[in-house]
Amino acid sequence: MLGLVSVFAVGLIACETASKSNTSSPPKQPNATAQNIDTPVSPTATIVVPNPKKSHKDVNQQKMPTAALVPALIEEKDKTPNYLDSYSLNNDEFGTQVTVTVKGATRMIISNALPDHATGDFPNAGNPNTISPQNVSHNYVTNPVWVGSATDVKITGVAINGVKFEPGTAEKITCESGERFRVEGLQDVFNLGMDFNNAHVQPSGEYHYHGVSQLLVDAYASDDDLVHVGFAADGFLMYYSKSGRYKSSFALITAPRTGENCTASGPGGSRKVKVAGTTPDGTYTSDWTYRESSGDLDSCNGIMIDGKYIYLITNGYPYVGRCLNGEVSEKAPSGGPPGAGGPPGAGGPPGADQYACNINPDGFCIFTGLPHQKGLKPGTDKIINSKGNVLFNIDKAIATDASGKTLAPTGKPAAAGDSLKASSHENMSDDEKAFHKVMAIMFPIRNALMYDISDLSIQNWEELTTELRVRGIKETSFTSGSTPKDNYYSREDIFTLAKNPDGKDIHHPVMKFLEESGLYLLCHVTTDEFNAVLKEAHPEGHDPCGEAVITSKVPFNG
Repeated sequence: MLGLVSVFAVGLIACETASKSNTSSPPKQPNATAQNIDTPVSPTATIVVPNPKKSHKDVNQQKMPTAALVPALIEEKDKTPNYLDSYSLNNDEFGTQVTVTVKGATRMIISNALPDHATGDFPNAGNPNTISPQNVSHNYVTNPVWVGSATDVKITGVAINGVKFEPGTAEKITCESGERFRVEGLQDVFNLGMDFNNAHVQPSGEYHYHGVSQLLVDAYASDDDLVHVGFAADGFLMYYSKSGRYKSSFALITAPRTGENCTASGPGGSRKVKVAGTTPDGTYTSDWTYRESSGDLDSCNGIMIDGKYIYLITNGYPYVGRCLNGEVSEKAPSGGPPGAGGPPGAGGPPGADQYACNINPDGFCIFTGLPHQKGLKPGTDKIINSKGNVLFNIDKAIATDASGKTLAPTGKPAAAGDSLKASSHENMSDDEKAFHKVMAIMFPIRNALMYDISDLSIQNWEELTTELRVRGIKETSFTSGSTPKDNYYSREDIFTLAKNPDGKDIHHPVMKFLEESGLYLLCHVTTDEFNAVLKEAHPEGHDPCGEAVITSKVPFNG
């Protein structure tokens, strides 16, 4: 079974700050304990820094920041702001202007996107752009809803100071052999002009973070370990752990990269690079794989603490999460250059269309939700997890829904959250056993088309679909129908379509292929009586086994 969602980068650039003994205290956050992690307790506050105004160009003459450059004075009557109610930030030294208005269930953030701390030199050798004021607004909810179905996003959220977290890059590698790689922001091979805040500047002049900025953390830290640093686009809060207590669940893959005649391209131009046989080191997004439960955080770098869900920005990969587990309603921030904001199709909440997919920066149609964590290893009787570890044999595999409840044998296709558990097959009918095996076979096929398509080779695909091929399932295509609903794709053609969607949302043909493949496989490996059940239960009254025109059944082990 292919790996999970690939994500993020290497080596965080260290940022050392001087002692604060001769400076005023920065704005304090409320205790970031579970009891008050997202409960507003203080009134509106305005933070001002009455220092002589300096441009970011002036400040950039300092190669490393000092604590004297951190916002210092708070103008309010009695309480330190916690940035959960309405607030304004006006920093004369760096030109920062942020107004956050909380009204009802909405938090509106209006910002000029200038950070309230020192930055590196821009332009520089790796980044030709100059920091300039923007006019950006974001509308996030204040009562976020955790749905547990990850949605890929381009902009993860916005820091308290109005600077966005956008961890992806525009730089990519394209190989003539078909492989494509996305260059990570935080790595040591390509110079993308990152400064000591793990940030740089887009062609529009917008400064943005790819990882943690120690100056940002210092500005809003208290004595507590968890520091509130921003707002995620789904409304949940973003924190940083000063102790590094919470570990991510990503790891480098071990298999050497493949790819011949590869070219690196991006805003900095193009050049040839060697890829084939090189060792994954975090330079590319696909160097990383998510390993469920290997750390403390989920695939979006989130965690539930005493019933409150938050996101962590971490010193190790993935630094800033690339997906969100709450309902995402904001399509893109207003203002800024064309093309800014979230990926195409990311406008509605995940539940609006559970089979929607988004075109990622590499041009692949990646589905919302999470991959199946277990499946049948092709050509074996072994159930494996996402790490490739053998868990149990197929003769003990039971398909379950997201709650762990055993799935009833029907023609319903696999869904997000479905998994496998080990349990006795005693007292099961042959049809029931066949149903659970079909689900175990379809889980990795579903993962391949919906989530792992960027890394899927034709050899992998043929291996995964062996059980379909030996039964002649999905041998032909028909694409001349009057509506997309009338069309269908063969195993070969759906692979080609998924590898080259040409910017289109292809979730309809992909989901139709998966649904029909599972149904036709069931038709082969179950009795005529069960075939009749499939017909009776079909929501549109179809006879899937009749439509499959099966002249000779090929059961399992037969």
